[in-house]
Parts: sequence; structure tokens; C-alpha cells
Amino acid sequence: MNTFYDNLKALPDTDQPIVNDIENTIKRIEEIKGELIEMPRDNVHKILKLMPSFIYFDDINILKEDTVNINDFLKNKSKYKTFDNLLKLVRLNAEELKKKPPSQQRIYTKKASKKITGEINEFWKQGEYEVEITYNTPDFVIMIEDETSAEPTPPSKRSKGFQWFLSFYINFMQGSKGVLRNTVLLLDDPGVHLHAEGQKNLLSTLEKLKENNQIIYATHSPFLIDKNNLDRIKILEKEKNKGTVVKEKFHDSELDALAPIRAAIGATIGDSLFTNKKNMIVEGFSDYLIIEAVSNYFERNKKECLDFSKTAIIPVGGADKFPYFALLLEKENFSFITVLDYDTQGIRVKKELEERYNIKEDIVIMLNECVSDKMKRGGRGRDIEIEDLIDEKFYNRAVNEAYSKIIRKDITLYELDTAITKHTKKYAEFLKNKGFGKFDKVLVARQINKMTLDSSFKDDKLGTLTTENFERLFKIINERLA
Repeated sequence: MNTFYDNLKALPDTDQPIVNDIENTIKRIEEIKGELIEMPRDNVHKILKLMPSFIYFDDINILKEDTVNINDFLKNKSKYKTFDNLLKLVRLNAEELKKKPPSQQRIYTKKASKKITGEINEFWKQGEYEVEITYNTPDFVIMIEDETSAEPTPPSKRSKGFQWFLSFYINFMQGSKGVLRNTVLLLDDPGVHLHAEGQKNLLSTLEKLKENNQIIYATHSPFLIDKNNLDRIKILEKEKNKGTVVKEKFHDSELDALAPIRAAIGATIGDSLFTNKKNMIVEGFSDYLIIEAVSNYFERNKKECLDFSKTAIIPVGGADKFPYFALLLEKENFSFITVLDYDTQGIRVKKELEERYNIKEDIVIMLNECVSDKMKRGGRGRDIEIEDLIDEKFYNRAVNEAYSKIIRKDITLYELDTAITKHTKKYAEFLKNKGFGKFDKVLVARQINKMTLDSSFKDDKLGTLTTENFERLFKIINERLA
């Protein structure tokens, strides 16, 4: 107990809420510690069984066998560990199969082949594969075929990457149904034989495994870093006279340790990240599309706009991702600004950036800074996202054109709930009530991008309000990135 308490208290860089949780947890445990000590020995064993097991994997048992003699297998299953797990995964019992007539053997193996084929193709996206398990007395035969194969080939003839993934999937997915449940799985540099796309496929498999387990893996690969869950990352560094140190917050690390993280983020955004010295972080892809569309239109019409040859727009998938990206850009000494929605979450993130991460105030732009006086007088000065900078008549037209194939009759502004100020919330509520499903603001943003590219498109279609708001936004951005 004392060791447990000391380790809890020694956690580095913990915030006050976490410190409070630790203290409260210790108090609760103290209250029952006496009862635990006096508890009958059998009950103590029951408690210990609730604790997770730790299993370390520095390698995976590759499915090497193309042909397995059923008698050898039944005598020594431990010799054929991965093959044994394959049979368990597809619910094929070798002893029972051996007793059945050939016609039934074919039915069972065909069903098993279909099951493993479906499961592998769900996660391995490098092509359509067919795994075939057949039983020709006294041997099991495994063959694999894809759309590029001239003929089926055994596992040993496939690439090392596919062999590794197939073996990993068989062992871990079967294990997660049995021994690998409520377990801490420790993986050392998994997927080293996989190329970039294969490693991304491995990530989705690990997500599935974590439903029943805690997974910790060490990697140097940017493709095994999930940009949507950067908070999971811990950096390991070797420090003189200390040995290996775990950095609880990855952004406190040295730059060389951050390289895989920067690469992972850049590799998943599409455009090369950090290619420009000036960068603008926005919340989502609709922000990116709308800002790009309006700026390009303004450039053609000699209005205040952004210079995309010098400034990159980085959509990060939500305000909560801003701190990670802002810190990475700051550590690389890039010039950048952040553009946040003016809502509860945006205000919270702005405060976090400035107070917790010491990001300068002028780097953080809130969208309420650029709205027109007309909008403020109309009571739309709060709860603003990028779509709310657009004239409501123009946005309504964009929605109708984007949804023309889904909704036959145009939506009129009179049909929308006037009590809702956000454009996207109005249409989300309308579509929901009419049974048209979820509102897709990226679909509408793409339509805006398409409309503004039309040579006949003029200011009167964009609307005075849109022009005023975006000219202010672009002016603020250009001044702060100067």
C-alpha cells in the first residue's frame, strides 16, 4: 500500500484536479485497508485475480506452416501455436473434423475459410484477400489468393508484411476472446515489416483489441501514431545519470523525440504540414474549405485575402486538438495563428492556450473579433463558427444546392427555427425533424467552394455581410502573421 501511494504521489507534472483525485483515492483505500488485511486468505486471492496480467511481446509467432499434418498437430499443439489459434478463431475443431466424412469436412473448412477471409479484409486494406483452409486427409492446407495472384499461394510465399499481419491478427484476436482479456499487452515495435498503409491498418486492429485490454506499444514509426488521440502519447528519453525517463506530456520532450509525431500529423492531413513558415490552425475541414473558397474569390476581385503560397491552413479536427498542434509549431519556431469558434469550447481552449501553455494572446483569434457591427446588433455576437460569418441567404442557397438530390423542395429561411443563431444548428434541427438524417456541413462547404469558382459569381450572391466579415478576418490574420 505504501509503495502504491508513493508511486501515485510521484507522478510527474500532474494537474491539481488529478492531485485531488489521487488524494481522494488514497483516502478511500485507507478506509478499507484494515478490512483487506483482516480478510480471509481466499478472498484476498479473489481480489488478486481481478488485477490485470501483463504480457510482453517482442515478436509474433509467424504462421509458417503451409501444410499441417493433423496427427502431428493433435500430438503437439504447442508446436503449432498460431495455427492452433487460427482453428480456434474460425471455430474449427480438428479432432471432430477428423471423424467426419469428406463431404462434411469440405462444408466445415469452407465455412471457416469464409470467416477468416471476412475478418482479415475488414482490417487489412491493401487489397481483397481470400484465405482458404482445406483438409485433405491427413493434412490441413492453407492457401491465400488476391486479385493480383495468378494462382493461390501458401503463406510462406506471401510478403513478410502480410505474413506478420495475418499472424498478429490470428494470435491477438483469438487471444482477446480467451487469455488476452483484461490484460495489459506490451508490444515492442509492432509492425516493423509493414509498409505505411499496413501500419495504419494495424492501428485499427489495435483499436479493436483495446476493447478488452490495455495496450502499450513502443514505436519509432509516424504511421503508428493516431493523430486523433495525441493525448495517449508518452515520450521515452534516455537522460544522463537518470536512465530512461517517461515524459507524461509529449510536448515537454526534445525536438528529435517529437519527429515521429510531427510526421504522423503531416502524413494524415493530406497536404504537407509545416511546408510553410506561416500556418493557420482551424478546427475542421469545413473551416478549411470555406476560408479557401472566400479567400480565392477575394483574390480574383482585388479584396483582402490570404496568400496561400506563404500560409498553410491546418484543419485539426476539433478545438481540443489545438494545444498539441500549437505546441508542435511553436517548438519548430514556425509563425502561426489559431482561429477558434466563439463558443463555450473555443473560449475554454483559448484560456488553456494562454494560461497553461503560455501561447501569446495575439496568436489566438476568436471569430467574434471579425463579425460586423450589424451581426452584433442583431444578437449574433455569441456562439459563432465559420459558417456564421456567411450571409444567411447565400448559405441557404448553398445548402439547397448541396442537398438538391436528397431534398426535392428548397428549404426556405422562414421554415428554420429563428431562436437558433448558428446556421449549422438551424439546418441540423430542420433535417432531423423532417427525417433527412444528420446535417453535413462539409458537404455544404464543398458546395460553397464550387459556387465561388464559377466565373459568373458576383458579390451580390456572396452577400454584403459575408464580404465584411471575411475581409475583417483576413485582415486580422494577415496583420498577426506579418
